[in-house]
Amino acid sequence: MTALFGYRDLTKWDFNMSRFGGFGLRRQQQILLTRRPVQRLFFLGFAPEKFLDLEVVTSGSNSERGVVLASVRCFTLLGTELLLPPDMAQQKFFADTLNEASPQRLWVRRPKRGVFALVSLMRTTKGKHVGVKGRLALGRAKTERGQTVDVLASRDRLALEAALDFARVSADRDEGRRILARLIYLWQFDHHRRELAILEDVEKLISSPIKLPDIRQETLLSNKTYIYSLPISGEMNKNVSPSKWLLHEASVLARCMVQNRQGLIMIKGQNRSLSMLITAQLAAEATGSKVDANVNNFETDISWLTDVEAKGLILSVG
Repeated sequence: MTALFGYRDLTKWDFNMSRFGGFGLRRQQQILLTRRPVQRLFFLGFAPEKFLDLEVVTSGSNSERGVVLASVRCFTLLGTELLLPPDMAQQKFFADTLNEASPQRLWVRRPKRGVFALVSLMRTTKGKHVGVKGRLALGRAKTERGQTVDVLASRDRLALEAALDFARVSADRDEGRRILARLIYLWQFDHHRRELAILEDVEKLISSPIKLPDIRQETLLSNKTYIYSLPISGEMNKNVSPSKWLLHEASVLARCMVQNRQGLIMIKGQNRSLSMLITAQLAAEATGSKVDANVNNFETDISWLTDVEAKGLILSVG
């Protein structure tokens, strides 16, 4: 008898079937995982996202993070492996105590040209028994965006990230903070930590507008114009705090103005973004030049900002 009643040990037959992706083909499984993975091959069909619901339990007295690792690999019809994002290729699960276990969702997102998915399950720790219960059949996902009341109490990463998208679009920073805190606690991904830092940076940007030091060295010529159609240092990196990017881009632009004695920054072209307006105004203030741009015609390219906050930010800089 095992420490987890009702959970069976894997057999030689299980591992033989696993070699061909046929483990758990016919019935619900209630097994004790080992550090040797078992594999199941699935036909993906046409749905963009599918999932498995699994209960993961431990013989320990407390829940443990990352005790089970699910690896997902996707292939074309001819067997060519397709590259998956790291957070989709490897997904970790909590192991709960028997009386607290609840289903956890393993997501399979079909890549372009993807036909088959190979899912493997293994235990990542030694010592305690770890069991998995569930039917190894892919269900079709119907994720509702923005349903954060229930989502915040769950461990469903895709649902949490869908709710995060909704909060980001609506610039609800308080809700975004709660969702990111939950995601960081559960999954500890660096990109969630970076986004929380960006959200906090946007808060500071609104409350304490940034400014460049004065770098005027000589009188600029008002009839010499710098045509500002694209950021000099490249598009704003979504993983960099907005204030750092704005200050860097503005300082590069200001140095160009001083070097060429240009007295006017003219923003032209289709790329009329909020970040370009702010950097132009910062550079103009630091060099004593002027900006020619329609501040009512711009694209808000800084996340976690409402349009009203964006306009207020422009006015506070200019």
